[in-house]
Amino acid sequence: MAQDFDIDLLRAFVAVAETGGFTRAAAKLNRTQSTISQQVQRLEQAANAQLLLRDTRSLQLTEEGDRMLAYARRLLSLHDEARAAIGGVSHSGEVRLGVAEDFATLSLPKALAEFSRVHPKLHLSVVCDLSVALLRRFRQGELDLVVVKQLPEDRSGERLRVDPLVWLAGPGFTLDRDEPVPLCLFPPGCLFRDRVTAALDEAGRPWRIVYTSPSIAGLQAAVAAGIGLSILTAASDRGNLKAVDHRALRLPKLGDIALVSHVATGKRAAAAQDLARFIARSAQLLPARAA
Repeated sequence: MAQDFDIDLLRAFVAVAETGGFTRAAAKLNRTQSTISQQVQRLEQAANAQLLLRDTRSLQLTEEGDRMLAYARRLLSLHDEARAAIGGVSHSGEVRLGVAEDFATLSLPKALAEFSRVHPKLHLSVVCDLSVALLRRFRQGELDLVVVKQLPEDRSGERLRVDPLVWLAGPGFTLDRDEPVPLCLFPPGCLFRDRVTAALDEAGRPWRIVYTSPSIAGLQAAVAAGIGLSILTAASDRGNLKAVDHRALRLPKLGDIALVSHVATGKRAAAAQDLARFIARSAQLLPARAA
Protein backbone atom coordinates (compact mmCIF):
# COMPACT_ATOMS: atom_id res chain seq x y z
CA MET A 1 0.00 0.00 0.00
CA ALA A 2 1.32 3.44 -0.97
CA GLN A 3 2.39 5.65 1.93
CA ASP A 4 1.58 9.34 2.35
CA PHE A 5 4.49 11.78 2.36
CA ASP A 6 5.02 13.22 5.83
CA ILE A 7 5.63 17.00 5.93
CA ASP A 8 8.57 16.66 8.34
CA LEU A 9 10.24 14.16 6.04
CA LEU A 10 9.72 16.44 3.04
CA ARG A 11 11.15 19.38 4.98
CA ALA A 12 14.26 17.39 5.90
CA PHE A 13 14.76 16.27 2.29
CA VAL A 14 14.39 19.82 0.93
CA ALA A 15 16.86 21.12 3.52
CA VAL A 16 19.43 18.50 2.49
CA ALA A 17 18.95 19.26 -1.21
CA GLU A 18 19.19 23.03 -0.70
CA THR A 19 22.15 23.05 1.69
CA GLY A 20 24.07 20.27 -0.02
CA GLY A 21 24.57 18.05 3.00
CA PHE A 22 23.12 16.44 6.11
CA THR A 23 25.22 18.45 8.56
CA ARG A 24 24.14 21.83 7.16
CA ALA A 25 20.53 20.65 6.88
CA ALA A 26 20.60 19.57 10.53
CA ALA A 27 21.90 22.99 11.58
CA LYS A 28 19.24 24.73 9.49
CA LEU A 29 16.40 22.70 11.01
CA ASN A 30 17.92 22.53 14.51
CA ARG A 31 18.02 18.74 14.48
CA THR A 32 20.77 16.15 14.71
CA GLN A 33 22.49 14.83 11.62
CA SER A 34 21.34 11.30 12.39
CA THR A 35 17.72 12.47 12.61
CA ILE A 36 17.94 14.16 9.21
CA SER A 37 19.52 11.05 7.69
CA GLN A 38 16.78 8.82 9.13
CA GLN A 39 14.05 11.15 7.88
CA VAL A 40 15.42 11.13 4.35
CA GLN A 41 15.64 7.33 4.46
CA ARG A 42 12.02 7.12 5.61
CA LEU A 43 10.97 9.41 2.75
CA GLU A 44 12.82 7.19 0.28
CA GLN A 45 10.96 4.18 1.72
CA ALA A 46 7.64 5.99 1.37
CA ALA A 47 8.50 6.98 -2.20
CA ASN A 48 9.88 3.52 -3.00
CA ALA A 49 12.76 5.27 -4.76
CA GLN A 50 16.32 6.40 -4.11
CA LEU A 51 16.32 10.19 -3.92
CA LEU A 52 19.98 10.88 -3.11
CA LEU A 53 23.32 9.51 -4.22
CA ARG A 54 25.71 9.65 -1.26
CA ASP A 55 29.42 9.13 -0.87
CA THR A 56 32.04 10.42 1.53
CA ARG A 57 32.66 13.62 -0.46
CA SER A 58 29.50 14.60 -2.28
CA LEU A 59 25.74 14.33 -2.40
CA GLN A 60 23.65 14.41 -5.56
CA LEU A 61 19.97 14.13 -6.38
CA THR A 62 18.85 11.18 -8.47
CA GLU A 63 16.38 11.69 -11.31
CA GLU A 64 13.59 10.71 -8.89
CA GLY A 65 15.09 13.10 -6.32
CA ASP A 66 14.88 16.00 -8.78
CA ARG A 67 11.21 15.30 -9.36
CA MET A 68 10.55 14.85 -5.64
CA LEU A 69 12.26 18.19 -4.85
CA ALA A 70 9.90 20.11 -7.10
CA TYR A 71 6.82 18.49 -5.56
CA ALA A 72 8.19 18.80 -2.01
CA ARG A 73 8.73 22.54 -2.38
CA ARG A 74 5.17 23.02 -3.63
CA LEU A 75 3.72 20.92 -0.83
CA LEU A 76 5.72 22.74 1.84
CA SER A 77 4.72 26.11 0.41
CA LEU A 78 1.02 25.24 0.58
CA HIS A 79 1.40 23.65 4.02
CA ASP A 80 3.17 26.66 5.51
CA GLU A 81 0.69 29.08 3.95
CA ALA A 82 -2.28 27.08 5.30
CA ARG A 83 -0.73 26.82 8.76
CA ALA A 84 -0.10 30.57 8.90
CA ALA A 85 -3.55 31.45 7.55
CA ILE A 86 -5.58 29.12 9.77
CA GLY A 87 -3.66 28.34 12.93
CA GLY A 88 -0.73 30.69 12.92
CA VAL A 89 -0.07 34.17 14.17
CA SER A 90 -1.38 37.05 12.08
CA HIS A 91 1.28 39.72 12.03
CA SER A 92 0.57 43.44 12.22
CA GLY A 93 2.71 46.55 12.01
CA GLU A 94 5.30 46.97 9.27
CA VAL A 95 8.08 45.01 7.58
CA ARG A 96 10.67 46.88 5.51
CA LEU A 97 11.80 44.74 2.58
CA GLY A 98 14.66 45.40 0.17
CA VAL A 99 14.90 43.43 -3.07
CA ALA A 100 17.38 43.31 -5.94
CA GLU A 101 15.47 44.64 -8.92
CA ASP A 102 15.97 41.74 -11.31
CA PHE A 103 14.35 39.38 -8.78
CA ALA A 104 11.58 41.87 -8.00
CA THR A 105 10.22 41.44 -11.54
CA LEU A 106 9.98 37.65 -11.30
CA SER A 107 8.20 35.68 -8.61
CA LEU A 108 8.25 38.34 -5.89
CA PRO A 109 4.82 39.91 -6.66
CA LYS A 110 3.09 36.55 -6.26
CA ALA A 111 4.91 35.85 -2.99
CA LEU A 112 3.97 39.26 -1.59
CA ALA A 113 0.33 38.81 -2.63
CA GLU A 114 0.14 35.41 -0.92
CA PHE A 115 1.81 36.76 2.22
CA SER A 116 -0.55 39.75 2.36
CA ARG A 117 -3.58 37.46 2.15
CA VAL A 118 -2.31 35.54 5.17
CA HIS A 119 -1.30 38.69 7.10
CA PRO A 120 -3.71 41.43 5.95
CA LYS A 121 -2.91 43.72 8.89
CA LEU A 122 0.81 43.83 8.13
CA HIS A 123 2.07 46.73 6.03
CA LEU A 124 4.89 45.96 3.59
CA SER A 125 7.32 48.70 2.66
CA VAL A 126 9.33 47.54 -0.37
CA VAL A 127 12.37 49.15 -1.98
CA CYS A 128 14.28 47.91 -5.04
CA ASP A 129 17.94 48.78 -5.45
CA LEU A 130 21.39 47.39 -6.13
CA SER A 131 22.40 44.59 -3.77
CA VAL A 132 25.31 46.56 -2.32
CA ALA A 133 23.01 49.47 -1.43
CA LEU A 134 20.41 47.16 0.10
CA LEU A 135 23.00 45.39 2.25
CA ARG A 136 24.33 48.73 3.46
CA ARG A 137 20.84 49.86 4.50
CA PHE A 138 20.20 46.47 6.11
CA ARG A 139 23.37 46.75 8.22
CA GLN A 140 22.38 50.28 9.22
CA GLY A 141 19.04 48.95 10.51
CA GLU A 142 16.90 50.60 7.82
CA LEU A 143 15.58 47.31 6.40
CA ASP A 144 14.22 44.21 8.14
CA LEU A 145 14.70 41.77 5.27
CA VAL A 146 16.75 41.94 2.07
CA VAL A 147 16.88 39.60 -0.92
CA VAL A 148 20.15 40.26 -2.73
CA LYS A 149 22.68 38.83 -5.13
CA GLN A 150 25.99 37.50 -3.76
CA LEU A 151 28.98 35.61 -5.04
CA PRO A 152 28.48 31.86 -4.56
CA GLU A 153 31.51 31.66 -2.26
CA ASP A 154 29.91 34.15 0.14
CA ARG A 155 28.03 31.85 2.54
CA SER A 156 26.40 34.59 4.64
CA GLY A 157 22.62 34.76 4.76
CA GLU A 158 20.11 32.14 3.63
CA ARG A 159 20.78 30.90 0.11
CA LEU A 160 17.62 30.71 -2.02
CA ARG A 161 19.01 29.60 -5.37
CA VAL A 162 22.07 29.78 -7.63
CA ASP A 163 21.81 30.68 -11.32
CA PRO A 164 24.35 31.10 -14.12
CA LEU A 165 24.95 34.53 -15.60
CA VAL A 166 24.34 34.90 -19.33
CA TRP A 167 25.27 37.42 -22.01
CA LEU A 168 22.24 39.12 -23.57
CA ALA A 169 21.82 40.81 -26.95
CA GLY A 170 19.02 42.37 -28.92
CA PRO A 171 17.61 40.96 -32.16
CA GLY A 172 20.15 41.04 -34.96
CA PHE A 173 23.03 42.25 -32.79
CA THR A 174 26.48 41.63 -34.27
CA LEU A 175 29.90 42.13 -32.75
CA ASP A 176 33.29 42.25 -34.42
CA ARG A 177 35.53 39.85 -32.56
CA ASP A 178 38.32 42.43 -32.40
CA GLU A 179 36.37 45.53 -31.34
CA PRO A 180 35.84 46.55 -27.70
CA VAL A 181 32.74 44.95 -26.23
CA PRO A 182 29.99 47.59 -25.82
CA LEU A 183 28.35 47.11 -22.41
CA CYS A 184 24.99 48.22 -21.02
CA LEU A 185 25.29 47.92 -17.24
CA PHE A 186 24.02 48.99 -13.86
CA PRO A 187 25.88 51.85 -12.10
CA PRO A 188 29.15 51.30 -10.18
CA GLY A 189 28.73 49.05 -7.16
CA CYS A 190 26.66 46.48 -9.04
CA LEU A 191 27.85 42.90 -8.59
CA PHE A 192 27.04 42.10 -12.23
CA ARG A 193 29.06 45.09 -13.43
CA ASP A 194 32.07 44.03 -11.37
CA ARG A 195 31.79 40.44 -12.55
CA VAL A 196 31.60 41.20 -16.28
CA THR A 197 34.38 43.81 -16.37
CA ALA A 198 36.70 41.58 -14.31
CA ALA A 199 35.97 38.61 -16.59
CA LEU A 200 36.70 40.66 -19.73
CA ASP A 201 39.93 42.02 -18.23
CA GLU A 202 41.06 38.53 -17.28
CA ALA A 203 40.29 37.30 -20.80
CA GLY A 204 42.23 40.22 -22.31
CA ARG A 205 39.16 41.44 -24.17
CA PRO A 206 38.79 45.25 -24.53
CA TRP A 207 35.48 46.72 -23.40
CA ARG A 208 33.67 50.03 -23.05
CA ILE A 209 30.54 51.03 -21.18
CA VAL A 210 28.12 52.65 -23.61
CA TYR A 211 24.98 52.82 -21.45
CA THR A 212 24.33 52.93 -17.72
CA SER A 213 20.94 52.63 -16.04
CA PRO A 214 19.79 51.83 -12.49
CA SER A 215 16.75 49.97 -13.83
CA ILE A 216 16.42 46.67 -15.65
CA ALA A 217 13.82 48.17 -17.97
CA GLY A 218 16.33 50.80 -19.06
CA LEU A 219 19.04 48.24 -19.71
CA GLN A 220 16.69 45.95 -21.61
CA ALA A 221 15.54 48.83 -23.81
CA ALA A 222 19.14 49.80 -24.62
CA VAL A 223 20.14 46.22 -25.44
CA ALA A 224 17.00 45.69 -27.52
CA ALA A 225 17.93 48.79 -29.52
CA GLY A 226 21.30 47.26 -30.35
CA ILE A 227 23.39 49.69 -28.30
CA GLY A 228 25.36 46.95 -26.60
CA LEU A 229 25.42 43.74 -24.57
CA SER A 230 24.31 43.20 -21.00
CA ILE A 231 24.16 40.33 -18.51
CA LEU A 232 21.47 38.85 -16.29
CA THR A 233 20.87 35.55 -14.56
CA ALA A 234 19.57 32.71 -16.67
CA ALA A 235 16.30 32.72 -14.70
CA SER A 236 15.64 36.45 -15.21
CA ASP A 237 12.86 37.88 -17.32
CA ARG A 238 14.79 38.85 -20.43
CA GLY A 239 11.92 40.38 -22.40
CA ASN A 240 12.68 39.96 -26.11
CA LEU A 241 16.42 39.66 -25.55
CA LYS A 242 18.33 36.51 -26.40
CA ALA A 243 21.15 34.76 -24.63
CA VAL A 244 24.20 34.71 -26.90
CA ASP A 245 26.84 32.02 -27.26
CA HIS A 246 29.83 33.53 -25.46
CA ARG A 247 32.24 31.27 -27.33
CA ALA A 248 31.10 32.46 -30.75
CA LEU A 249 31.86 36.08 -29.82
CA ARG A 250 35.04 35.28 -27.84
CA LEU A 251 33.40 36.40 -24.62
CA PRO A 252 34.34 34.92 -21.25
CA LYS A 253 32.02 32.63 -19.32
CA LEU A 254 30.61 34.57 -16.38
CA GLY A 255 29.94 31.90 -13.75
CA ASP A 256 27.11 31.81 -11.23
CA ILE A 257 25.39 34.24 -8.87
CA ALA A 258 23.54 33.31 -5.67
CA LEU A 259 20.22 34.80 -4.54
CA VAL A 260 20.34 35.20 -0.75
CA SER A 261 18.09 36.55 1.99
CA HIS A 262 19.17 38.31 5.19
CA VAL A 263 16.76 38.78 8.12
CA ALA A 264 17.38 41.32 10.88
CA THR A 265 16.80 40.75 14.58
CA GLY A 266 14.47 42.92 16.66
CA LYS A 267 10.76 43.48 17.06
CA ARG A 268 9.99 42.85 13.39
CA ALA A 269 12.06 39.66 13.18
CA ALA A 270 9.18 37.15 13.42
CA ALA A 271 7.19 38.79 10.63
CA ALA A 272 10.32 39.25 8.51
CA GLN A 273 11.24 35.58 8.94
CA ASP A 274 7.76 34.47 7.86
CA LEU A 275 7.96 36.76 4.82
CA ALA A 276 11.41 35.37 4.04
CA ARG A 277 9.96 31.85 3.98
CA PHE A 278 7.27 32.88 1.47
CA ILE A 279 9.89 34.54 -0.73
CA ALA A 280 12.23 31.55 -0.45
CA ARG A 281 9.57 29.11 -1.62
CA SER A 282 8.66 31.42 -4.49
CA ALA A 283 12.30 31.75 -5.55
CA GLN A 284 12.90 28.01 -5.35
CA LEU A 285 9.82 27.26 -7.45
CA LEU A 286 11.02 29.63 -10.16
CA PRO A 287 11.96 27.44 -13.13
CA ALA A 288 15.53 27.59 -14.36
CA ARG A 289 16.00 28.79 -17.92
CA ALA A 290 18.62 27.62 -20.31
CA ALA A 291 21.75 29.74 -20.17
